[in-house]
Amino acid sequence: MSWLKRFFGSQEETEEEGAENVQPEREAFTPERKQSTIVLFEPTSFEEGRKIADNLKARKPVVVNLEKMDHDTARRCIDFLSGTIYALNGSVEKIAESVFLFAPSSVNIEETRRKSWDQEKPFDSSDLFPEL
Repeated sequence: MSWLKRFFGSQEETEEEGAENVQPEREAFTPERKQSTIVLFEPTSFEEGRKIADNLKARKPVVVNLEKMDHDTARRCIDFLSGTIYALNGSVEKIAESVFLFAPSSVNIEETRRKSWDQEKPFDSSDLFPEL
């Protein structure tokens, strides 16, 4: 029975042990929170796409603002990052004109806004970047 008391942390002294059982104070259980980082990018060239992809590979969600890129370069960047996020089983969401959220599979996106286009027609990649 004494092994059961020791297992569950009983502070009672047993005759067999002959010494005091001193237990460290137990702290209240608080789940450890991991701090998340969202990386923001405003690329001006296609070459910066590699840095963005590296962050995605490190399982960091990335918000990309493509307003400072020309039409063709922005399209290439979206294609490259879409391929990267697909390979990581992640997702991409358009959050504003020329602004996208790329999230790896370890990040859940909870969406509360209502998109009219997803109910009216099937998904088309041009919906991600209609002005291009």
